[in-house]
Amino acid sequence: MKLLVLGAASLWTLHAQDPVRSCESLADIQFQNTTIDSASIDSGVCRVNATLTHPPAGDKVKIFIALPLKSWNGRFQGVGGAGFFGGNPSLIIAPAKEGYVAGATDTGHEGGRGTFALDSNSRLNWMLIRDNAYLGIHEMTVTGKALATVFYGNGPRRAYFNGCSTGGRQGLMEAQRYPADYDGILSGAPAINWTKLHIEQMWGPLVMLESKTFPAPCKFAAATAAAIAACDADDGDKDGVIDNPDRCQFDPKVLVGKPAAACAPLTRADADVIRKIWEGPRRQDGTFLWYGLTRGADFSGLSRTTAPH
Repeated sequence: MKLLVLGAASLWTLHAQDPVRSCESLADIQFQNTTIDSASIDSGVCRVNATLTHPPAGDKVKIFIALPLKSWNGRFQGVGGAGFFGGNPSLIIAPAKEGYVAGATDTGHEGGRGTFALDSNSRLNWMLIRDNAYLGIHEMTVTGKALATVFYGNGPRRAYFNGCSTGGRQGLMEAQRYPADYDGILSGAPAINWTKLHIEQMWGPLVMLESKTFPAPCKFAAATAAAIAACDADDGDKDGVIDNPDRCQFDPKVLVGKPAAACAPLTRADADVIRKIWEGPRRQDGTFLWYGLTRGADFSGLSRTTAPH
C-alpha cells in the first residue's frame, strides 16, 4: 500500500464498465450484519444507504455509497469526514459523476458533536468510539467494494481515500490498521495528537479568560497583517506569505498604542494575549505543552477568539 496523491490515479488505464443489474435491485442484497435501507437513482447516480452493526453491541453505522450508472472507471473512492462528523453523504456525488464508486459514513453517530463517546451513564461508549476511530471507515470501504462487485459484476481494481482534517486522520488510520483497503491515500491536514491538538484549540479562549482581555477581531487581524509584513520577505520573495512561520519572531508589543483599522489602539494586555496565543499552551510554570497558532495564520481558526456573550 502506498501513500499517493489522488491525481496519480489518472496514470492507470482502466476499462469503463456498465452495471449488470438495476440500481433498485441492490435493495435486495444481503450482507452479514448489514441492512440495505434504500437503493435508488438520485442526482444521476445509484445511491445506496445501508446500516451496519456489530452484534451484540447494537451500534448503527450508516453507510452511503454512490455508483455510476454507466462507464464506471473501475475505481473506488472513500471520502472522509470533518470535525466530529464521520462523513458527509453529499460529498460522494461528485466523485461518482467522475466515474468512481464513492463511499462515506457517519462512523456510527449523527451530528458533529463528541457526545456519542459517553453512554447514558456518562461512561465511555467504547463501541461507538471504535466506530468513529477506525471501524466505520473500514466497514464503509468493505461494503462499498462489495456493492460495486454485485452491481458491475467485478470488484474495484483500484481504491483511493480522500480526506482532510478528520478525514486526514481517518486516512492515516486506514493505512495503519487496514493497509489492504486502499492503493492510495490522500490525507490532508490530519487531525492527530488529539490530546495535544485540543489543548491548543482551547488555549486562546483560556488565555483571554484568565487575563480578562478579549481583543476585537480587527486587533487580531492587525497583528496578523503586521507579522506578515515583518516576515514575508525572509525567504527572499515578498508574496504575502510567511514561508517559514517558525522563523518569524515578530513581537506584537510594537503595536501597542497604534490604531488597528476600526479598532481602538492595541493595549499592552492585547499584545500579551496575542503573543501567548502564538506561543501556544504552556504549563503554569511556563514549560512547553504544545505548539501555538503560527504567525501569519488567521486567528478566526481558533475557537471563540472573541469575548464571550
